[in-house]
Amino acid sequence: MKGFALDHGGDLELRGGRIRMIEGNELLRQTCECVLGTNRGEWAGNPEEGIDRRALLTGKHPDGETLRGELLAGLQQVDESFSLESFSCEMTSERRLLLTFSARSGSGEAVTGSRMV
Repeated sequence: MKGFALDHGGDLELRGGRIRMIEGNELLRQTCECVLGTNRGEWAGNPEEGIDRRALLTGKHPDGETLRGELLAGLQQVDESFSLESFSCEMTSERRLLLTFSARSGSGEAVTGSRMV
């Protein structure tokens, strides 16, 4: 399967005046990052897609188990067999949460990515 490459702002990525296409692990990573960047309920096309960002951003120090659960739930929207191998979170100076993750599917495909929420 192929898809359009998106830049960090979520816009189509152009190279040489053409839309860049991606596939394989790069497409899988981008899909995971897009789901994790979506607040559950905000997309009318599928209100169940995304993660509950309110649950992640309550208090000064987000709860690790809540983070892990929301991150895994988001990844499993892309592939139900995903298991979370590792993750970290960092509060930026702009008071946004940077999630970094590594996951593996039931078929052994690994994906690593990050998303600001």
